[in-house]
Amino acid sequence: MTFIEILIGLTIFSVVAVSLYSTFFSSTSAWKKSEDLNRLYQEARWSMDTIAKELHNATIFSYKTSYPDFKVFEGKSDSMSFLNEDDYGIKRVTYLLEAKENGEASVFSLKRQESSLIDSLQLSVEEKSEETFSSLVAKDGLKFSYAYGVGDGEEEEIEWKSDWEDSENIPMGVKIELVLQNPGNPNAKTPFYKTVFIPMGVIGEIKE
Repeated sequence: MTFIEILIGLTIFSVVAVSLYSTFFSSTSAWKKSEDLNRLYQEARWSMDTIAKELHNATIFSYKTSYPDFKVFEGKSDSMSFLNEDDYGIKRVTYLLEAKENGEASVFSLKRQESSLIDSLQLSVEEKSEETFSSLVAKDGLKFSYAYGVGDGEEEEIEWKSDWEDSENIPMGVKIELVLQNPGNPNAKTPFYKTVFIPMGVIGEIKE
């Protein structure tokens, strides 16, 4: 075997090795991107469906006579709190966006908090359980808006406002906007939208 043959063999081996590595790297990169997208869509679907289900089952209990500051439903642009009933009793459920510092950047998470109605009435001893629905939320990536009526009679239309002003009633509809960022590329943001109509809700009245 001559020196030229060795060089030719090494060259062929190098070309084959580089081709194999490129194919493997491309496959791994595509798989990672697919996994990131699957996680993003799964978290969005789970979050939206759970919020919608609990909103659909939201209920009304009034304790205004004993607790003047009691609110059946409290809706803001980036948080929402309402009453829900299950086999274990009545509870207050809250959804909100929480920010935490992670080095030089802030990480935003969609949180769900739950407390019993008794605990929520006694704010000084309130105990909450908390779970994170998604830690991929973009900055200002959680927005709620609530249904208000505009016009009279058959001409009435729906206007969506970022605050719910009727503390004794539930809104007939809630729009949810959730913006998640790809874990592999934080600059790539995907918005998700869902409109939930609530059987026990009412159309809000716009105050002058």
